[in-house]
Amino acid sequence: ICSPIVILLIGFISSGLTFSLGALLISVSLFITVTYPRPANIFLFFGVLLGLGTSFIFHSTLYVLKTSLFHHLALANGIISSGACAGTLVQSFVIGPLCTKYTLKTVFMIYSAFMLIFSLISFGVYMIAYLKKSRNKIIQPLKINNDEHKMLEFLKNKKFILVCSSCFIFCFGYLIIYFHMQIYYISTLSSAKNTSNIIGYFFLGSFIGRLFFGVIATYTGEKTIYLLITCFLSMGLLNIASILCISFISFFSYCILLGIFDGGYNALIFPVSCDI
Repeated sequence: ICSPIVILLIGFISSGLTFSLGALLISVSLFITVTYPRPANIFLFFGVLLGLGTSFIFHSTLYVLKTSLFHHLALANGIISSGACAGTLVQSFVIGPLCTKYTLKTVFMIYSAFMLIFSLISFGVYMIAYLKKSRNKIIQPLKINNDEHKMLEFLKNKKFILVCSSCFIFCFGYLIIYFHMQIYYISTLSSAKNTSNIIGYFFLGSFIGRLFFGVIATYTGEKTIYLLITCFLSMGLLNIASILCISFISFFSYCILLGIFDGGYNALIFPVSCDI
């Protein structure tokens, strides 16, 4: 919901400060969530504030990719975003034992400390670059680059609006997979065995998909949008076919295949939007 606001914020304060602020928001949200675990606090901080901080980090990263690696955008986006898959894959196997041994509160505190460190590092890098630039020229008043921030101009691009509308509708059901996959697995097999690994298998497929489609998109040029459409269609068909999952092998195959096309979607959506 806050994505358009975040894009404007990047224009005002730079991507470096936006990233630093996002990491700080996540750190604060995790700390308050486990320190004062009331329903209202969980909703406000673990829900709203954590989501806002994630949006800050996500869009500031994309902005850096767009300005630095535009000619290899799909590949760069695929490689960088696959890091999230690798992290989720590894943590899906260890997060349960860690919470059991050290409690959820301790694990959240550790994550909060890491995000605070990331925030400080990002702020430090920004300040070094800012001071270096200030030595070379007179600092100009802060203003938005009109060439890159005419948001209303996008409303005249019908193709852009069509892609955005399609993705908006698609995302209505996108996160349902994350929320209900484990519940569906348990209710179908009547067993909680390997439940925590299900999301890990999904992100294993997503890791492969982001790298694969990122590489393929470097050769497809303007036809990259057809790869994106293929990912949308394949994810829809796989979700329809998920009712046929009756064993661990079928769930494993479903998660891997769905993850591959999910990875393609994540690797391609930003480059396609920039192309349009």
